[in-house]
Amino acid sequence: MTPSLQMTPAIDRALMALTGILKSSSYFEQYKEELTPKLLKAWPGVFKWSVFFAATRDLPAAPPKLRRSSSDLISGTWFSFVRADRVKIRMAETAGSIEIITKLWLEEDSHIMPPSVIDIPSASAVLDSLLRNEDYEENKGSREKPDRFLKAAGGSAKNVARLMMSRMKTVMSGPRQQAHENRTAIYLDLIGHMSMLRTHPLRHAFLSAGIIETCVKAALAATKQLNGAGSPDGGDLFGPLVASLGYLVNCIESTDGFSWIIQAVKAGLLIAFADASPHFDSIDEEEQGWLLKIITDLLPRYTVYRSVVLAIDAQVPPDNSSV
Repeated sequence: MTPSLQMTPAIDRALMALTGILKSSSYFEQYKEELTPKLLKAWPGVFKWSVFFAATRDLPAAPPKLRRSSSDLISGTWFSFVRADRVKIRMAETAGSIEIITKLWLEEDSHIMPPSVIDIPSASAVLDSLLRNEDYEENKGSREKPDRFLKAAGGSAKNVARLMMSRMKTVMSGPRQQAHENRTAIYLDLIGHMSMLRTHPLRHAFLSAGIIETCVKAALAATKQLNGAGSPDGGDLFGPLVASLGYLVNCIESTDGFSWIIQAVKAGLLIAFADASPHFDSIDEEEQGWLLKIITDLLPRYTVYRSVVLAIDAQVPPDNSSV
């Protein structure tokens, strides 16, 4: 079907069907296992109509309001589907899927279009899901999805990192709101999956852009809110906390390793970890063991470097007790 701004009965039915899926997102989350066979069967049709609406929004005559509504429709519908593991694997394998969602991700915070009606950055959340479930060993095929993404994003890892770091700066400097807490966790998870491969240009671009220091700052911000007077339950703060510290566990040993360790320590890693420790019982047990590697494994191995020891020593408060 040729993309057109003119509504027809078929287009109207497809629009209503995708809108219904978007509005049923919480239902899909609750019953994702039971719905998986039906979602797998429905995906080819959903994808074909998504291709149509994606093309429609790019027509020269498409107004900003239509571009935003089409973006919300596609990313919101896909977000309902990626809740199911088998479905998101099928989605990622579909030719053109990562390319379409990458284009929506690039324009997600565009000021040219009206604000999104979805309370999370849904294109980022979908892209994060599609880049997951990767065999990150350096073997044949492991680079396929991040390479597809990078090509669709214009081919420049530096530009991708610059865009994501700009978005991180915006949410971390904004007022404390539920949406900002969700957004921070989603962005950090996405950055983690963009840069998971050790030798991929995306990892090096994020490291050069200052992601290590940004992750430490995000962890410090989360723990400050968790430990603050009158702080909320904290459930929504564990996402940014785990994502930020988790990025360090996965990526801090890149290249020479000790340079990033020093940068993290100077940014306040030990303080963030100490402030987070009272809340570890509220974090998933597997994630606890994963994050504890920072203290039990990573830092001890790098204390053979004098520069690391000096950086750690500078973070220790002076002993004011009398001798």
